[in-house]
Amino acid sequence: MAYFSKQSEYAPSADNLSKMCYQNNDVMSDSSKNERDFFRIVSISTALALGTMAAFLYSMKDIAHDATLEFTAGTVVAFVVGAAAGWGFWRGIQFLNRPKHK
Repeated sequence: MAYFSKQSEYAPSADNLSKMCYQNNDVMSDSSKNERDFFRIVSISTALALGTMAAFLYSMKDIAHDATLEFTAGTVVAFVVGAAAGWGFWRGIQFLNRPKHK
């Protein structure tokens, strides 16, 4: 395999494998880039979904008789608050998922 040293004929142990991954910048940068892209896509998607749902629920009026939607400044505020909550949730998950340095 391309990641193993040519000096060793045997696969590395679990301890050596983690050291090799940190030494090989290509492996770590691909993983970090993929993780960063994943969190970006999920954060944006969740922010848009929660923002839209909050704005829709806020703009619903007179549900008992004839349900109508009223677009007001409160609708925009509800969208921003919902989007910030969705974005903040994934930022918190990303913060908790960061590697621990000893």
